[in-house]
Amino acid sequence: MRKRERYSNFNCGCVLGLLVLAIILLAPILLRFYIEYTIRNHLGPQDYKEFVRYFDQPIELPKEWQAVAPYSEKLLAGRTKLDDELSQWAEQEKHFEHPEVFKKFNDGIEFTPQDWEEAQTNVNGAESLLQAIEHFISYEDYEVQAWPQPDPKVLLANPNAASRNTFIFQTASRCFVIRGLLYANERRWEEAFNSNLMVLHMSSRHPAGRLIDELVALACEMLACKYQSNLVAECEDSKLLTETLQEMNALDGSLNHITTVNPYLIEIIGGLRQHKRNGIEIDLSVKEPTAYFVRILCRHGLPGRPQPRLTGFAKLGNSLLGPQGLIGRLLGIERLGMCYSMPNFQEIQIRKQSARAQYDLARLRLVNRILELEGGQKISNTEDIAPKFIQQKLIDPFSEKPYLWDVSTELFYSIGPNKINEENAFRYSPTNGSKSAGDLSLP
Repeated sequence: MRKRERYSNFNCGCVLGLLVLAIILLAPILLRFYIEYTIRNHLGPQDYKEFVRYFDQPIELPKEWQAVAPYSEKLLAGRTKLDDELSQWAEQEKHFEHPEVFKKFNDGIEFTPQDWEEAQTNVNGAESLLQAIEHFISYEDYEVQAWPQPDPKVLLANPNAASRNTFIFQTASRCFVIRGLLYANERRWEEAFNSNLMVLHMSSRHPAGRLIDELVALACEMLACKYQSNLVAECEDSKLLTETLQEMNALDGSLNHITTVNPYLIEIIGGLRQHKRNGIEIDLSVKEPTAYFVRILCRHGLPGRPQPRLTGFAKLGNSLLGPQGLIGRLLGIERLGMCYSMPNFQEIQIRKQSARAQYDLARLRLVNRILELEGGQKISNTEDIAPKFIQQKLIDPFSEKPYLWDVSTELFYSIGPNKINEENAFRYSPTNGSKSAGDLSLP
């Protein structure tokens, strides 16, 4: 009887042990499956596909992003002066946003003498800031990432302070554009185009360093292209237009990067570039997935931000179970963290593609205006562009085909984010939705 009891207890123990072992073995698999299921539901089919692609597929960064050198002493001195100017000007910023002037211009409403006077008053008030920016961005090693940022101690006390200088960047871009319109109204064409080009120089990036800076730079780039289109239509100086086109060609590489880079990577590479600039050895030339660069940044931390010091069991637990820990990576915790911290991929891609298209359309507008002034025939096919104007082929980022020609307006256009050719019957507007109907063209 006792033998049977012992045998029965032994069997029960074995079954229980096997059950516990099965749970231990299956739990990580089930947890990984659940995490992947959560990621798929959170992102949706299209974004999940892009997420998996950019998490696992090796990428090669643009060469402009790989090369990092310390900023020159002149640029750093210029940044200090500009930072002082920004601090003084921040209190007055609300007076220089030009809401009425912008609204009237965007709606095609002719300015009244009072509107011109108001615009001039506002630009005069911002002139010292604009001059400081012109001086700062004139250095060869300028990029958006060099734009002054608040002290790290200030950021710890007030995280929202990081956005202050970024939004002044946007307001200053508007001031440059309005100043260009004022010059154009006086037929001072060289000053008008130079003022507008300042916005493009300001927006040069490799990349911007933070996603919000990248988005603001994209918005400013599109703003400059739109306003320049109006200047081109009235200017009759073909030499000046040719010089403007050449300058835009030269700026193209620092403005319109490859659009296949995961937007999440912008902040990651921005942080790694800053670390590299500070002397840390980081190889950005390797072809690795996004996750690889994320792990490197997690190892070094965010530039200018104090990192928590972990000791004892906390340090061991983080090294094993943390997002970049061995077990954390096997379970998919790393993927889950990236999923919830990654911005909307499709929305940002549309903005980058829109900026690319508008930049190309602005250059095409210049080419045809130059031909018109020099007695030549306008081109209606981008493949007919002479190399002396633009050397590379211009392809619509939404259709991956040449831009289309509207016979009625004699302008090129893009099919826009909805990827439907509506024959330029009505213009695409992002306010109606990022993938709303309409073709993308300049006024």
